[in-house]
Amino acid sequence: MARIRIGKRAARGCCGCVTFGVVILACLFGVIVYINTRPITVTVPPYPTIKDNAYPIFVKAGEMTEKMKHVNPSDDPNITTFPAPLRNYALAYKESLPAIKLMESALNKPCLAQSDRSLLSFTNMRGYEHLRNLARVVCDDAEYFSLTGHPYQAIQLRLEGMKMGVMTANGGGLLPHLVSMAVEAICRLNMEKDIPKLTANQYAKVEKEFQIIQRKQPPFSDIIREEGNNFISQLIQAFKIDNKRGEMKDVMSCIALGLKSHSVTIAIREIFQSKKVMLLQDQGYFNTLTQETTQSYHKPLFTKPPGNAYMQILDPDNLFGQVWQKYTLNSACDTLEQTETAIYWYLRKTGRFPHSLRKLVPRYLPSIPEDPFNYDKPLIYRLNSKGESFLLYSVGPDQVDNGGKPMKRYWKGSGDMVAGYLKD
Repeated sequence: MARIRIGKRAARGCCGCVTFGVVILACLFGVIVYINTRPITVTVPPYPTIKDNAYPIFVKAGEMTEKMKHVNPSDDPNITTFPAPLRNYALAYKESLPAIKLMESALNKPCLAQSDRSLLSFTNMRGYEHLRNLARVVCDDAEYFSLTGHPYQAIQLRLEGMKMGVMTANGGGLLPHLVSMAVEAICRLNMEKDIPKLTANQYAKVEKEFQIIQRKQPPFSDIIREEGNNFISQLIQAFKIDNKRGEMKDVMSCIALGLKSHSVTIAIREIFQSKKVMLLQDQGYFNTLTQETTQSYHKPLFTKPPGNAYMQILDPDNLFGQVWQKYTLNSACDTLEQTETAIYWYLRKTGRFPHSLRKLVPRYLPSIPEDPFNYDKPLIYRLNSKGESFLLYSVGPDQVDNGGKPMKRYWKGSGDMVAGYLKD
């Protein structure tokens, strides 16, 4: 059998190529390590602190409701039709009084949400669940008042729960805000049915409470700003770049994240991109988005996120635009119910519905209520031909006047947000 012989010169050539390849790979690896482990500093404003914070008091009240022996009807798996039997509401109401009193004791205190800037902020989730549970108890206790013929007490308790909801969004990013909106929506449920039943003096008090809730509601731009601070702070911790040198595992996590986004191009770019430059780009994005969301609601968002993998994971499918829409939905519900209250107050005082919303200013409302979905234009209001009923609505998320045709459940599809149909 013939033997294949390789000459010394060819062998030396092969060895040279291998050596050259190893050197190139080593240099490339060194460049990657250098780029990803350089000491860099990105500044994030410190999270504020306040004295006598209402937030932990609200959480404590929610925790108390979870220890109740008599489950509130909304959480009772054995109850499938609502309203539930009055006895169930009565038992839960009596047992929930200490938690409700604790919640009420904190409504006039300053409130600052729990910080989500730590990588371990998932520990806040238990507190969020306490708040939602407290909201369900508030809703059921209010329903108990309503069923027993006390509409003002029912509305007053719902408004207190809504006030707690808007307060718990203060200083927080997206997650505390989503919980805040859920709390407010739960407490608001079924309030409209009691609005026509109040006395003139009670209407005046309810209007003042609505105005307080509006003042306590943080603007959406503040929520976006803090979400940016949370995001950058967490990335700084992940990269371990806060005035320290990173470690090789940061490089590998970056590579893995890029590959996980199903884009080799993104993965390669993440490897070679300066982390300081990337974080500054992300900060610039949040700063621009904050400025955009100080404007009236519009869609889609003009500000587009940077193309790095981390931002793509944070903002899939226009997350911020979707939350802004939910925020505006919440504002529209509040505005509609406040305006409804003023209309029925006018009816109680004059014996007839107002011919226009202008008639409500300034005695019943401080100003003509604007439609949060229709910049610089009021809510749409019309009386029927005999003046015996009215139609009041916002054009809703599609920003199209559909003539007062109510949207489908859970605010899906086209249509308007119509007073009298704000049950979901």
